[in-house]
Amino acid sequence: MASVLMTSEDLHCRLCTEFFRQPKILRCGHTFCLHCLSVWVDHHKAKRHGYFHCPTCDEELKTPAGGLETLTTNILALKDKPVIEPEIENADIMGGHCRVHDKAFTLYCKMCEVPLCVSCKMPAHKGHRVAQLREVAVDFRERISNQLKTLKSKVTEAEDLCDALDKYDKAIDDIKNEVQARAEELKTAVNNYCETITKELSDSEMTEEKIMARMTLASLKGRYLEYSKLIKEDTQNTEDITIVNLGTQLQQTLDTLDNNSLDFPCDNPLTFITGEAIDNIDIPAWFGEVHVNIHRSGSNVNNVSQSSEPALDPPSFPNSTSSPINLDDVVTSRNSRNRTNGNISPAGSSNSSTWDTSDLLNAMNSKPDLQVLSGKSETLPARTSGYDIYASATLPNNNRRVSSLGTAGRTGNRKKGRIIGTFQGLASNRDHCRPTAIDVVGDMIVVIDRYLNKVLMYDKMGHIKFEIGPQQGLDNPRDVVITKGKNMAVLDCGSKEVKYFTGQRKMFTPLGKFLRAFRLNELHQEPQRMAINHKDELLITDDHTKSVAVYSKEGRLIHTIPSRKGERLFEAPKYIAVGPRNEIIVSDWQGHCIKAFDSHGRFLFQYGSMGTDLGQFLHPCGITVDTVGHIIVCDNRNNRIHLLTEDGNFRLNLQTETDGLHNPQDVCVNKYGHLMIAESSGIIKTLKYLKDEY
Repeated sequence: MASVLMTSEDLHCRLCTEFFRQPKILRCGHTFCLHCLSVWVDHHKAKRHGYFHCPTCDEELKTPAGGLETLTTNILALKDKPVIEPEIENADIMGGHCRVHDKAFTLYCKMCEVPLCVSCKMPAHKGHRVAQLREVAVDFRERISNQLKTLKSKVTEAEDLCDALDKYDKAIDDIKNEVQARAEELKTAVNNYCETITKELSDSEMTEEKIMARMTLASLKGRYLEYSKLIKEDTQNTEDITIVNLGTQLQQTLDTLDNNSLDFPCDNPLTFITGEAIDNIDIPAWFGEVHVNIHRSGSNVNNVSQSSEPALDPPSFPNSTSSPINLDDVVTSRNSRNRTNGNISPAGSSNSSTWDTSDLLNAMNSKPDLQVLSGKSETLPARTSGYDIYASATLPNNNRRVSSLGTAGRTGNRKKGRIIGTFQGLASNRDHCRPTAIDVVGDMIVVIDRYLNKVLMYDKMGHIKFEIGPQQGLDNPRDVVITKGKNMAVLDCGSKEVKYFTGQRKMFTPLGKFLRAFRLNELHQEPQRMAINHKDELLITDDHTKSVAVYSKEGRLIHTIPSRKGERLFEAPKYIAVGPRNEIIVSDWQGHCIKAFDSHGRFLFQYGSMGTDLGQFLHPCGITVDTVGHIIVCDNRNNRIHLLTEDGNFRLNLQTETDGLHNPQDVCVNKYGHLMIAESSGIIKTLKYLKDEY
């Protein structure tokens, strides 16, 4: 027997009185056929545009943006016939009496699931399994008891769902208010700053000076006209005494003017340094973002594929929101070869993210249900290789993050990201910087300027906040790295030392305070650049020995690459980076390539050659490894930035000369996963190149 859930009346549309066809449930809880509802809305418009009234309760409802078809389907009404009140011909079930034979029901047909009298058994139910009604009733009483328990639990579950949805609506309203308050707060801050500048300009007005200048001008003009009239063109006819007196008075006037300067008070009286252009500001990072943790049935993560290569299906995530990140939860695809790890589906598989009632309740009860983030998102390392990349991670705030670069052919026809910030690096004396290295500590951007012999620190808007220079003992700085303790280790080629300074302002320690230093080995006479591995060990390239030296944080030389004397692996080792497994990656300035080694110095691969084609370099410079394992290299003279897979295969050019890139010198990745680019001219750019879906 079917479960007793709805009556026959519940399965009929109140507009057409027929069984539901495409039943759509409204926000008020009433259900109608899609066609019937469409006709009703067309003929019963509400006063407000885009609204209609429920045919049953007359509640005013908003028409969905995607049309009535996008309303939720009432799956409980998707039945071909009622699930109770079965039509039993010639029977009065509730009365317990057969109207055909005028006899009481004493039997029950298990095959037809109907009660019978003695006469009903023949011939309609001949050969069927028939039992005594009294025995069947005992089973039904127990079954009904269990069904009622199940129904009660479903009622409780539905109540919890409604409560969760109410909380969700309240969370939306709260965040709307928070967003408006945030907007007002920012608006007030901008207005206050505007008033401050206006007041400062008003205070700087030179009203008195202007009045005095006007008076002086009038006096000088008067004297000039007076003297001009007295001095005739033919001075020979003028009396001598008059000429002497006029000459004396005129000289006195000129002497007075010499003692009172008529020059403007300063050479450059007023300058307005405009801030970042609105188009270049990352509004979500500045204002905040809304992240929703609910994946509705059939929702997909969009791929950014732009080519004919096979694209990966979007990843499906487990229901749990508290599992730690699996560093191997990555799918890669190279042509027809696919690999799957962890919870990610292989290419060609069909799976979409779905949820049932318990999933929704878990999502609603998880923290946070719905939140506004300040633009700060943790970036966890994951492994990638190949051409098609999806990396998933469970972040500390329980948001799931999918980073994707899309799919494309080897021509590099991919979305390359967009520049979200640009500024001209300046020192405190307004001199343009010429960066040779860039790194980040927190929200601060650290730039090495070897021409000014300074370490320059900027905020993310490009304002100079602090600098360390010769007064702090720097001679010829070349590179800087950030230690685990958020201190700055600066490679000083002039003194052949590594010097440590504080990288953040702490309670009892100022920013940029000198901490300690250690001297390099006497063999390393031409140190070039530096990197730091996961053990806080420093890796330094040296052009004199054509090698890489690995030092402990205390300054002890651990080993070199190459380790054998006389072996030559580099032409001119320059920049250096460390991979997620402590791989050592070096850009060879004169060799026009990069070379990779494991942590023990064993050769792994080489990428690049001299030239201008794809996969070639003209003097590679800065190099870094991003949060998902890509190797990113500055191609200085070709005016482009290469993005490679972790095993050294070309993937695409992130930026080229056509994008406005000129002589990229160094790169690094900030805590938001954006690429920081330092050009030789001192231009600092922020590139958002990973597509993030939450």
